[in-house]
Amino acid sequence: MAQSLAPAASPAAAHPPLPTPAPAAPPDRLAGLLVPLQTGGARPPFFCVHDLGGSVGRFQRLAALLGPDQPFYALRGRGREGRTPPDDDLPRMAADYLAAVRQVRPHGPYYLGGYCLGGMIAFEMGRLLRAAGEVVAPIMIFEGYAPPSTMPPYPFWHPYHWPAMLRNLPGWVADHVSLGPRYTWDRFRMVTLQLARQRLQRLGLARPPAAPDLVRGAERLPDHHQLIVLAHLRAVRVYKPPPSDLAVTLFAIRRQSMLRDPDHRRGWHRLALRGLTLRRIAGSHHNALEDQHVPSLAAALRLALDDAQASLSY
Repeated sequence: MAQSLAPAASPAAAHPPLPTPAPAAPPDRLAGLLVPLQTGGARPPFFCVHDLGGSVGRFQRLAALLGPDQPFYALRGRGREGRTPPDDDLPRMAADYLAAVRQVRPHGPYYLGGYCLGGMIAFEMGRLLRAAGEVVAPIMIFEGYAPPSTMPPYPFWHPYHWPAMLRNLPGWVADHVSLGPRYTWDRFRMVTLQLARQRLQRLGLARPPAAPDLVRGAERLPDHHQLIVLAHLRAVRVYKPPPSDLAVTLFAIRRQSMLRDPDHRRGWHRLALRGLTLRRIAGSHHNALEDQHVPSLAAALRLALDDAQASLSY
């Protein structure tokens, strides 16, 4: 079931200043970025951007479940092979990924999306395409928040968040019960250490954080993949897009994060001037693409792509 959360912008509000199109990237910068997961089918291709760390392996099952008639290309983060440094500039990532996309599809309509961090990058790609006069379908964002710089400047314990936190409390309790005490303890320990480390860093008493200090499970990654995680976190920290002439379809679980803005719109209602649509999916933020839950996402995404293609065919 799709739920529209924001009305389409008025014609006057729907045309904010657009970004200047980026210069073309040299071909060697584009090597390995675009990964074809499914090339058959007559439907317009869907281009899906990686999550934090640059991996695209979890998109394979999603691509298959969309059906053989839906071409699916993934965009992989630079540096995964360990031979090139990762990118820590989100608009530059978007420009490079878009150059790779246009090698396959020179003109629109464009169907873009991404998981978590990939949603922000896909949004920026959409902004660049609108600057070039291209038609862009709603950006399909899987379990992704708007950039932190666009969120209300309140800590999670501020009264601003209390109504939403009370609504989400039953879901948080059920989530932690289902995930088990080990997960809950690990999460509590990581958040406590993060808060303490941030305070010590402000006092100049702590080293810069490593990837395992910031992302659960990052200690299992190879060193060069941990560097990608840190680069991506730096990119997110400074990315601040203005409200843009785009629509967003947000695929979100029912249980919101306790330590982030608990608004179920995830901040995208402030940026998507052409409206925000919410589609609910199964699972948690970390397992929405795993085998037991990805069919829910695939079914919702297929319906959203059908709707987008129907609306753009008029």
